[in-house]
Amino acid sequence: MFRKCMWLTAAVLVSLAFAGPAHGQSVKINFQLGTAVTPEGYLPDSGLAYGDRGNGWTYGWSRDITADARERNNVASPDKRWDTLVHLEKGADAVWEIAIENGEYNLYIVAGDPDNTDQTNTFDVEGVIITDTNGQVGNFDEFTLTVTVADGRLTLQPAAGSSNSKICFIDIILAIAPEAARSPSPAKEAADVPRDVVMSWVPGEGVSGHDVYFGTDLDAVSNASRANPMGVLVSQDQAAATFDPTGLLEFVTTYYWRIDEVLTAGGVFKGDVWSFTTEPFAYAVQNIIATASSSGESAGPENTINGSGLNEADGHSIESTDMWLTASDAEQPAWIQYEFDRVYKMYQLLVWNYNVQFEPVLGFGAKDVTVEYSSNGEEWTALGDVEFAEAAAAENYAANTTVDMAGVPAKYVRLTINDNWGMLTQIGLSEVRFLYIPAHPREPQPAAGAADVTVDSILSWRAGRDATSHDVYFGTNQEELPLAGSPAQAAFTPSTLEFGMTYYWKVDEVADDGVWAGELWSFSTQEYALVDGFEDYTDDIEAGEAIFDTWVDGWVNQTGATVGYINAP
Repeated sequence: MFRKCMWLTAAVLVSLAFAGPAHGQSVKINFQLGTAVTPEGYLPDSGLAYGDRGNGWTYGWSRDITADARERNNVASPDKRWDTLVHLEKGADAVWEIAIENGEYNLYIVAGDPDNTDQTNTFDVEGVIITDTNGQVGNFDEFTLTVTVADGRLTLQPAAGSSNSKICFIDIILAIAPEAARSPSPAKEAADVPRDVVMSWVPGEGVSGHDVYFGTDLDAVSNASRANPMGVLVSQDQAAATFDPTGLLEFVTTYYWRIDEVLTAGGVFKGDVWSFTTEPFAYAVQNIIATASSSGESAGPENTINGSGLNEADGHSIESTDMWLTASDAEQPAWIQYEFDRVYKMYQLLVWNYNVQFEPVLGFGAKDVTVEYSSNGEEWTALGDVEFAEAAAAENYAANTTVDMAGVPAKYVRLTINDNWGMLTQIGLSEVRFLYIPAHPREPQPAAGAADVTVDSILSWRAGRDATSHDVYFGTNQEELPLAGSPAQAAFTPSTLEFGMTYYWKVDEVADDGVWAGELWSFSTQEYALVDGFEDYTDDIEAGEAIFDTWVDGWVNQTGATVGYINAP
């Protein structure tokens, strides 16, 4: 028989493929000693730290707790699943996770101990709290629940009120029909989705093709069929589990889509309707610092950018403490200046003018305004002179001045107010909002600061609007990052990633209106990769699970090169 060599080098490690979540995404785990017989239909967990178990699944604990696994051999146990367990609270609380597709799952959990009743099994499972209502009464607690996994891992841990908790087994069953398409990307009801999105999904079982329904009419997407496509059957019986809509989608539009699975055995399985909403044309600048030539008591410039006085519909109050007003003895012209956290491609400035109840008499609101911008706070460029509309002097006042900022690059904006709407000298504003066009790269993958990144990873990011190419800087020295490539697409494959290293990278987006520099990102690679999970071998020679059926040894005992035993001790 063929057997692998027992020794391995780092070079071999790098060349091996790494296992991910198994297909099917329904699994049953029994918590037990490593030497215990695993119940039929279950996979064993003996308390090992989280990692690839070598059986198509990656799961385990926040630390190694193999010393906390038990097998009771109690004849009163209903079956073997109820006879084994792992303690979760011997020392610091242990957290159990399993890598699994995002989706909805039905869980059946049994916790307890056939020999003892000294446990209170209260758990947090994906944010769902399951409570041991009778405390330390009875040997076992059974729980059924449904959870949603959104981060690629199902997580179980002790919750508040738990004491000496013990888990016996868990059944994790996908909550939809096996034939159904699942795990849509974009996720259900996702927002801020790029207009060039390519939709994808995980196919159902026993499927030979896919019918794709897509459009902005919920009723049509819900009820269309091959016989009555209603204008939304955009692809029929396609092979790929992806769909790329023609052209760019509209801004701020909700799209609905449905995948009907064409079954190999015949027939079509109708899928659920999913939805997502596309990105806006422009976004509001956050993290702004406001300063001014002067301000009155409780009427500082920060009131113009902190949302004070605005309701959910962006209507403003008439409270003076929600606004900025210059000091009573201040001279004109007054100015107010805004500093952003970086240079942005500016789109618009929205203005809510000074809006106290007696504004028609006072006339404090800004009128004749010079707008300037700068990328460094030293060299200023005039955008132009603008007249700000007078406020309504009423509750729920909506912004009534929009300044076109024409895509200029700005980190600073200064408003010099040359005159107001009245005869008095004080000048005020209620609120301003700066909108920018997203020209910078964002949403890096791996995420900024990510750890345990696989060494075969491809770097990707959400491209800046209108970028024609991308300058990627990559290396291990954040002070001197070399240009590693200029791909046309928002993805980059490093030539080599090593184990246990921290890498730095940044992307500058090249567009017709200039280069938009990205932030510095970093990630750390995994320290090692699992080649084989030796703890998963058993003494079952007939099942081919004995270690010497896979790894080379001296075949007979006492050779000095034996792996396992021909006759189990």
